[in-house]
Amino acid sequence: KNLPMFIEVGGGIQFNRANECNILRLNVPANFTYRFAVGSAKVWKISPYTGLNFGFNLVNDFLYDKVFQLGWNAGCNFTYKRFLLGIGYTVDFMPIAEYKSRIISEDVYSGTLKVKVGFEF
Repeated sequence: KNLPMFIEVGGGIQFNRANECNILRLNVPANFTYRFAVGSAKVWKISPYTGLNFGFNLVNDFLYDKVFQLGWNAGCNFTYKRFLLGIGYTVDFMPIAEYKSRIISEDVYSGTLKVKVGFEF
């Protein structure tokens, strides 16, 4: 209680469809969060976080697809009593695929904007 620092581990399923390619991915974030109360009543809390994201591509229709991706999370959650609003972004360090044509060859990276609404138990 004296140190409002947490290591939060979670899980989520992500589905994307772009240009005839389907991606189904399991995300396992491990974030370091610092939560502090605002105001004298302490019903508002602000929780900035950062950490790693472990992505496991279950279905990926890219030609040269990768099964595992390591990424970075950053964002902030805002809590009023037990209701939560949050925003964050995940960027991957490892490419999701490699695009090859006769002319070019380049890695394809992914990023995810997260807008969260929740209730804390």
